[in-house]
Amino acid sequence: MFQQNIAMSPGTEAFSSHLLEVIIMLLGAAILGFIIGWLFRKSYKQEFLAMKADHDPCSGIKAGLEQNINGLNADLEKSRLMISSLTSEKEGLWADLKVKISDIDQAKNSITEKETEIKQLQDQLVSLRASLDKTNVTLKSLEAEKAALHAEINQLHEKLDKTSLGFAAAAQAAVIPDMHIAAQVLGKNYKVNDLKLVEGIGPKIEELFHKAGIHTWAQLAASETSKLKQILDAGGEQFRLHDPSSWPQQAKFAASGLWKELKELQDKMQGGRR
Repeated sequence: MFQQNIAMSPGTEAFSSHLLEVIIMLLGAAILGFIIGWLFRKSYKQEFLAMKADHDPCSGIKAGLEQNINGLNADLEKSRLMISSLTSEKEGLWADLKVKISDIDQAKNSITEKETEIKQLQDQLVSLRASLDKTNVTLKSLEAEKAALHAEINQLHEKLDKTSLGFAAAAQAAVIPDMHIAAQVLGKNYKVNDLKLVEGIGPKIEELFHKAGIHTWAQLAASETSKLKQILDAGGEQFRLHDPSSWPQQAKFAASGLWKELKELQDKMQGGRR
């Protein structure tokens, strides 16, 4: 097509022939490009419509995702605030825990000290129990000695009573009261050592005293009131109301022959009582 006709010299006809060929080629290229472009456009349009159809749901999904992201951001902010609050609370709890740990350490130290004190007190208790046992042994020994001393004292009292009775009998033998003067002062005759001479003593009580070993005024004068009361109580209910507190003194006056003093004493009494 593009071969030059050598026989023809270059000129207007040759140029026109070549220009026509170029225009035809360009026109064919343009048509071919249009056809290819139309085919590509149609294909791209279909793809665009398909992509658009796919994109429309994505917009809703995007909006939903954005809404979810906004919700997640809000939750994240709440979580951050909660974490901050929990961090502050944790710090407060940790401070409280440190205080509690310190209190526990102090309590442990206090418990250790108390255990030491308890151990010391237990040792003291053991020592005190040992001392108490020794004291009980000593106390039992002292009680035995006390009982022995009481027995010895009772024996001495009995010996003293016998000695007193002996001295009274000796005094009775040494001093013989004048019964004639006694009759004049008292207005009644009595025999020597008649216990009924004592105001408050009758035949029954005199019999009780005779059975108890009291036969003379001197023996009655040497007798303690408590002993006379025991004799009366042992005699029965009818003798327990009698008061023998003045009887030793009356007997002493009678044994010594002091009739006037005896009379004055008896005048002050009623039924043997002062």
